[in-house]
Amino acid sequence: MNIEEEKFYHIVFENQILAHERFNEKIPESMEQVEIWISDRYFIHISKKKWLIVNLVDNKLLFLDTHLKLYTDYSLPLDLLQCLNKVARLQYKNSYRNKGKITKTDQSKKINNMECEELLIVTEDINHTTINQWVTNDVPFNLENYYQLMGIARRFQFPNHDDSFHQQLEKVTGFPIYEEIAQTIRGKELRIIRKIKEINEENLPSDIADIPKDYTLKEKISYQELITQELTPLQKYSPEQEKIIQFLHYHHDWYLNRDINRLDEWITRNFTENTYIIGTNGVFPGEFEWRKGIQAAKEIYANDYYNKWNLRLFIEEADIEIDFEGQFAWVVVFGMVTRKATDHESRSSEASRKRSLARIKSYTETEWDTKRALYEVIHDASMILVQYERGEIFFWPVRCTFNLKKVNKEWKINQLHYSWSGYGFPAVRLFDVDIE
Repeated sequence: MNIEEEKFYHIVFENQILAHERFNEKIPESMEQVEIWISDRYFIHISKKKWLIVNLVDNKLLFLDTHLKLYTDYSLPLDLLQCLNKVARLQYKNSYRNKGKITKTDQSKKINNMECEELLIVTEDINHTTINQWVTNDVPFNLENYYQLMGIARRFQFPNHDDSFHQQLEKVTGFPIYEEIAQTIRGKELRIIRKIKEINEENLPSDIADIPKDYTLKEKISYQELITQELTPLQKYSPEQEKIIQFLHYHHDWYLNRDINRLDEWITRNFTENTYIIGTNGVFPGEFEWRKGIQAAKEIYANDYYNKWNLRLFIEEADIEIDFEGQFAWVVVFGMVTRKATDHESRSSEASRKRSLARIKSYTETEWDTKRALYEVIHDASMILVQYERGEIFFWPVRCTFNLKKVNKEWKINQLHYSWSGYGFPAVRLFDVDIE
């Protein structure tokens, strides 16, 4: 059966977004229309800027951005990891999944002459989303087929929900025709009312059946694109940016081959005379990894070699900007630092526990009050035990920013900054501070 032979039902929803406040800006009430086309083997969701198509004939899921004229193309059964670029895969695997609970209330009523029952959906996300949803079985299309199609679509539309929540949603019977959605975003309430306007059997328009010829395939998307359901423009490098990509690969090659005999040559070729390096092992200017000059660079990278730090840069996803008449460039790239505790005797779990005991002894000899001393003991001991309980291979996500300068027509590093991700309590905290 071709798509032209499918019997489609056209469903139109109206979304009323009530007036609200966002980042101290007052947003007026607005209305938007959403369309759904349903057949036994197709589900097509159309909003203002994007389309989502589940196609069980070809076992495909398509996502289209009508503004950028881009689309993605994924095979079924859907594996979200196949959608994502390399950094996004790591981010998705390590991200938190929202939980939720669906409760069937005792409430029922007629909406548009259809018998409806109420569901209460509460998600444990940062916005504390609550949905009062009214569902009905009084629809002309096959609900069993709809459940299968919608289950696939939801996995893509709501990737940050956990499996148990999706499984609850998949057990819900009925088609939602009215919803009241409430969220609290940074202390401000947002309310959306979504209601059905019409359901009609109609022929699928020809311009919906196929991907327009002027659309471009985007093979991989970022985690942000997946979560926001908004694509970003394709990244295209200029010839000069391609030279910087080649330079980054040469810079990265030393970490991959780890040849200490090449260090002097590599530093001279990679760095300017007055290069400035800011690493993670330095709180104040002038400390070991917060220094200036070629000699400092040699010492820092020799230390990485002897301590067996491994760095992988995700160069294929680097952001590159060139300015000042092509003489300076800025590069931002995600990296992953890896070290096996067993590769270095001083970093083994036993050696780390011994160092922790030595520090704990020193805590008992400080002028701290007993309460703080005991807390420091607990913190130090638990940190060591927890970290090695997680495994003896350590992975650190690292943010790398390069400031490059063109010297004799060749790119060199003028400044390099590595930083760990930080949230919650600071990793390094100062106590005795004079603020003028």
